Order: sequence, then structure tokens, then C-alpha cells
Amino acid sequence: MDKDSMIVHIEGMDEVVSFTIAIPLAATFLQLKEKIEAKTGVMVERQIIFDKVKHETLPDNFTVNNWGFQSPAKVLLMVLPLPLGTEINITISIPTIGEDFNLIVEDKQTVLELKRKICSMRNDINPDEILLYHLVTEMEDNKHLYNYFVNQGSKIVLQFH
Repeated sequence: MDKDSMIVHIEGMDEVVSFTIAIPLAATFLQLKEKIEAKTGVMVERQIIFDKVKHETLPDNFTVNNWGFQSPAKVLLMVLPLPLGTEINITISIPTIGEDFNLIVEDKQTVLELKRKICSMRNDINPDEILLYHLVTEMEDNKHLYNYFVNQGSKIVLQFH
């Protein structure tokens, strides 16, 4: 990492998903949101980012350098939920059998509800026998899809255990 950039550690508000992004010190928080969108697929308009230490919202027009972060900066990401009833198209990928298929879901559904929906389409799969991953994070049955930043076009990987 050169002296003109820093690492930003980003956590979801419920600490389910975390990842890091390198960003120039002169970048604005809007540019950080754009990098988050490129990594997660979550549109900038649905993102609110917070300084994890100061517990303050990070304004879009401020730069990383002007905020006074020390590397690695710690940022919390809150994703605004989609309006109730909004359906999104996601891809379920089963690499062990080389199969992908699309499903329409709501981001407020739980992971267990998604597993059951998958199993209703595929009678040869049992919800207790599968694990789901998004952004390389194992998804827990009791969490909602939005906890994992699942949105339009997301790819969920299904593995058998």
C-alpha cells in the first residue's frame, strides 16, 4: 500500500459480512460507495456508511484524508431495504454439478426461506443438506437476504455438506 492510499475495512451493520477495499486518500466517500457497489452490487443510493469509531455518518463529499482516518479505516455499511414486495432476480449456482438457475425473491426473505424455495424447485435437494454463500460468506438460516447484501443480479453459491 503506498502513502497516497489506505485500506478501508467495511462491515455490515449486523457484522455478518465484512471485506476490505483499497482507496486513494483523496477519494470522496461517494467514490468509496461506488467501489462498494462494484464489489457487492448494492447501488450507491441504498448505502449509508458510518465511521465505526466516531459513530458518525460519512458525508459523500468529504474525502477519506480530510476525515482523519488511520489505515485501516473502519466503516460500517447500512443497506437501505428495498420497498416491501420488491422482487429481485438472483442466480443460484451449484458448482459441484455445473448448474445455475434463476430465482425471484425478496431481500427480506430469510436464508432458510430461500433454501426451502430452492428445494421446492429441486426435489433432489433437502434444506438440511445445503449451505449457501454470498460474497464468500456462509449464510445463516435465521438471517435475511439483505443482511448479506443480496440484490438484483446477485449470485448465491450452493454447496452440499
